Parts: sequence; structure tokens; C-alpha cells
Amino acid sequence: MNRRDTIKAGLAALGGRALGGVGAPVSPHAFGAVGDGVADDTAAIQAAVDAAAAARRPLELPPGEYKVTGTVAVSSDHFHWVQPHGAEIHCSNPSGPALRFAGKTRAMAFLVVEGLHVVREVSAHRQPMIEFGDSNGLSYFAIRNLFLDGQSYLGDGIHLVSIYDGSFSSVMQNNLGGIGAVFRNDPSLNVGNIIFSDWANNASPILFFIQEYYGKAHNLINSLHLDNCKHALASGGKFFPGSAAASSETGAQVVRVASGQGGNFARLDWVVLIQASTGYVWADRVASVSGDQISLTAKLPFAIAPGDPIIVGCWHTVLGGSVSSVELSVPHFERVNGILGAGGRGVLVLSPYLGTNVYRGAYLARSSQQWEIVGPRGTLPAGGVLLHQADEPNNSRNVVRGASLADVESQGNMVRVDGGTCCYWSDRFQGTDVPTGVWHQDGTVPASQSNAAIAGPSGAARPLRMRSRGSLVALVAQVSAPRTAGTLVATVFRNGTATRLSALIDAHKSQWVTTEAPLAMEFSPGDAIDVRVTTDAAWAPAKNDLDVTVYVSQ
Repeated sequence: MNRRDTIKAGLAALGGRALGGVGAPVSPHAFGAVGDGVADDTAAIQAAVDAAAAARRPLELPPGEYKVTGTVAVSSDHFHWVQPHGAEIHCSNPSGPALRFAGKTRAMAFLVVEGLHVVREVSAHRQPMIEFGDSNGLSYFAIRNLFLDGQSYLGDGIHLVSIYDGSFSSVMQNNLGGIGAVFRNDPSLNVGNIIFSDWANNASPILFFIQEYYGKAHNLINSLHLDNCKHALASGGKFFPGSAAASSETGAQVVRVASGQGGNFARLDWVVLIQASTGYVWADRVASVSGDQISLTAKLPFAIAPGDPIIVGCWHTVLGGSVSSVELSVPHFERVNGILGAGGRGVLVLSPYLGTNVYRGAYLARSSQQWEIVGPRGTLPAGGVLLHQADEPNNSRNVVRGASLADVESQGNMVRVDGGTCCYWSDRFQGTDVPTGVWHQDGTVPASQSNAAIAGPSGAARPLRMRSRGSLVALVAQVSAPRTAGTLVATVFRNGTATRLSALIDAHKSQWVTTEAPLAMEFSPGDAIDVRVTTDAAWAPAKNDLDVTVYVSQ
């Protein structure tokens, strides 16, 4: 008996109708599946998967409700999963996914999934309904027409582990009680080159979490394209950048935030925790709050040190460390914040729509470089910020282009940069709706100055002539070493007259300071803009480099 006859005989013993005609899909009903939502169909679906892989045929679930209490594993190359309308998998696994597509002991490739519909029936905090890939890698895949209904149970939607060279399209995630899609990478692989398109999510605290820590040092994830992905919550909208006040060891479920910050946290809030020294990032739900002590639902996967960020709020996308070359095209934020960066580099956000209660278009918590937000639309609430950098010097070269102050005017702030190395742009880059230039005092910032001119983008202490109409937006002042005494004020002058846009370095802000412009600080073509510095008699240290970056909207 040849190999094909052996396969036929084995399939016939399990269920004679499984093979059908040549190339016909394999059905779990031939292996004992009931599909009534009551009987446990886990073993029958697994048997059908194994048979389909052996016969090199598609697996197709006829209409019905298939209860899965364990994990059905698909591990063969060139696998085709078909789930037409009316076929549902009911995830009743409290400790893992209903489906796992991964090679187990080797890399898996050439996977096609069409029409996957999964409904969660039990809570499984931070566990997915479906998992794609493992530490060996998954590549060359096309996943389309997915519908995940979390029914508000705790648990994530999809986990992606070390996947590359593939696509996800037409995904709807409804009433998830956890994160929509978590992407992690094994330290032995560099992965990416993935398209995520036409996603919609209406309940998750985070839609995409790229590079979440899961017990291993991660490697690079790059070349990701997120196209037309909408995250809209029915209510809410919140942002608060807290920080740890004390150490918490790996496995702890309690963290203490800085004195007085506890009032910004509430039960059922979701928080993103960042280990600042490594860029490891993790998210969890707040179980309870007592004063400045926050109890988490799960256990910390890494230690927290004093000063490490603990950020409250819901997000469209979170980027952890070792993520690069990411493009978000036409993302939609509604009652969720936009993008949280904890190490992403080379991030382009094209035409984002900022809907109701979006308090941060982007918040760069640490080591986020070369971010560019182009053509943002919508409005911001009072106190909202389009681009917000934390006071961390490894944030740098991050810009906003093509935005008008009229977009946010009296409802919020155009751009804000709290610390970070700002863009060192010369005057030839004017008209980009980003920093118009850096004014610089090299070596010595004397005490007892009064509106002393400092060198501008052209290298001399002379005004910069504006080439078009626009508005002054903000300025950032930085000294190369913290002030030890006295005060320094940097002021923007227009046509030789001081404006209301100035920055003060004093005991409160000893090294970095950001100031946002009052409304209607406009300039016209030909106007002369320069920056002048005033110091008091006590200003120290006497030798200190100074950089002042002026932001404009044109």
C-alpha cells in the first residue's frame, strides 16, 4: 500500500467522508464534531486539522457553533483554514488560546486563513483567543476576514510571536476585555515586514501592542504598515503619566506611585508600565487603588525601579523598545489616545483622525526618535497635546507637519515637547510646520544679561526672516548642565519686539523647559524672528551651553 492509500485508509477509519472528492476540504464533522455549542469539539477539530495536513487539503468548518476547551494546534506548512459565514469557534479555554498556528519545533510557512470567527466564553486575563507563531517563526501568511467577539470577558484577542512576511486584513474585534493584538519577538530572530489593514476595535484598552515583554529579551521588529485601523471606545478618554516611587520585584502585584499621584488611578483603569533601563513594556488592568498604592490584576514580568513610567490611559498603538520603520496610514482615534512610544524609531503617522477625548496624539515616554506626524485632523480636548515628549534626553528628531493651529485652537495645544533633544533644523527647512530653527549659545552663558541676542540657525546673532505666514507655537530651552543658582529667561522677539513666548529655567525646571504660545501669535512673510536671553546676577553655572528651539505652524 502506497503512502496515499495509507492516508486514505486512516481517514476512512476516522470518518469515511473526510476526503470526499479529489481536493475536497476536510470537515471536522467527519471526525465526530457536533457544532451545537455544547459538546466539546476540541479533539474532533484537531483530528480534522491533522488529517487535512496529511492529505494536503483545506480544512473547512461547516456552519455551527464549535466549543473548544483546549488549544487546537495547526503546525503544518501550506495549510489552508476556511471558515464560512455561520461557523463559529467558541473559546472555552481558561488558560490559553482556542487556536494556535505555529510550527512547534520548527519554523512554519505558507498559511492561509479565511473567515475565522471566534467567540470567547470564559475569562482568561492576558491570554489570547488565537495565537500565530512561536519562537521558531511564522512566515508567508495571509490572514483575512476575522471576527473576534470577546463578550466583555477578560482576555486578549490575538497574540503574534516572531512572525514575518505576511498580512492581516479585514479584522473586527468586538467587546474584547483585553488587548486587541500583541506582537512579541523571540531574541533569536529579527522579524517584521507585515501589513495590518482595515481593522476595527470597539472595546480594547490597546488595539496594537508591538513588542510587549514576555520573559525574554526581545530582538528587532521592523517594517510594519498599519493601514485604516480604527480604535473607538464607547466612552472614556484619559491620560496621566505617573511614575514609580519605590522598587517592585518581578512577580509582585503591587506598585507604589509617586506621592499624590494615586488619585489619578482608578479601579479597572489600564496602565502601561515601562522598565526605563531596558525599554521593556507591559500592560495590565488596575485591580484596586489605596492611596498611592496600585494593585494589579496580574504579576509583574519584570522589576520596577523608582522613576519608571506607569502611564494611565487607552491607546491605539503601543511601541516598545527595538521597534523601527512603522507607518500608520489614516488611523482613527476615538476616546483613546494615539500612540505611546517607549523606544520606537522611524515612525510615520499619516493623516490621523483625532476624535472625541483624545488627550495625546502621541506620547513619547523614552528613546523615541524620528517620529513624524503628518496632516493630523480633528480636534483635541482642553489640555490635549498632539505630540508630547517626556522629559528624557534620548527622545529626539520628532516633528509635526501640515497641522494648523485652527485645528485645535481654543480646545487644546498644537504641539508640546517636554524635554528631549529637539530637532536641529536650519532655516533652509522652513515651511515644514516643525521647528523653524535652533538658537544657540556655545560655551558661556553669563550672569546679569538683559535680552542678549544669541546665534540663530544661520550661525550669527541676527534675526531669521520668515518666508510665509504662520503662527508661533512653542519653544524648548535646554542647558547642557543643570542650573545650580539663579534664573535664565529665553524670549522670542518678532520685528525687534518681545513676544509673550518665553521659557524660564529656574529651581523648578533646572535643565529643560517647554513653553506653549498663547493663541493668535501670528507672523507674516518678511517678519524677523530671533531669540534673546536674560539672566540674573545669581545665574550659575557661568559656563554652560544653551539651545533654544522655536516651533512654528505655517
